[in-house]
Amino acid sequence: MLEIHADGSSSGKKYCTPKEVDGGLTWVGPGGWAFIIVRHNPFKLTRNILLCDWGWEEETTNNIMEVTAAYKGLVAAERFREPLERVVLVSDSQVCLGLASGKFSPTKNKEISTQLEHALAQVRGTTRWVKGHSIKKSNQEEVVAAARAGDTASWDRLMNFRCDQLAHMGKMRARELIYSEKR
Repeated sequence: MLEIHADGSSSGKKYCTPKEVDGGLTWVGPGGWAFIIVRHNPFKLTRNILLCDWGWEEETTNNIMEVTAAYKGLVAAERFREPLERVVLVSDSQVCLGLASGKFSPTKNKEISTQLEHALAQVRGTTRWVKGHSIKKSNQEEVVAAARAGDTASWDRLMNFRCDQLAHMGKMRARELIYSEKR
């Protein structure tokens, strides 16, 4: 089974500006996205990271970054997917998972949302939600130990934590580029 763990983030209003998007006003600013592709063998109780990627946009929203991470992860997974292999998209964004599965209809960002839905359908994938931002310094070691012991929920939390860190790096890189150009 292939698991695609995806996360995205954008900067708060402090770094954003209002902009008209799809006929409505929204706040855009620097953002980052990341995904990690993992092959999970439940019979051998092993998980191997196959690919990790991340990036950024200078003007974006949080939802666009969440959807971009998931879409890029699904597209990249095609290189690793074996015939009839199960694919699971794992995210802390219920909006992203709802758009991917077709349970939500996009009102904004229709193009990338439709691409995401088609990408998940193409691999006959399913979705799984993970609680975001659930690893703190106080529980990180126990989550890592549980993930190594084969606990799926702990593994999901750990991968979400790693994706969140990478997306944050992308967001910071976008901020750095924007503010170096303004000087």
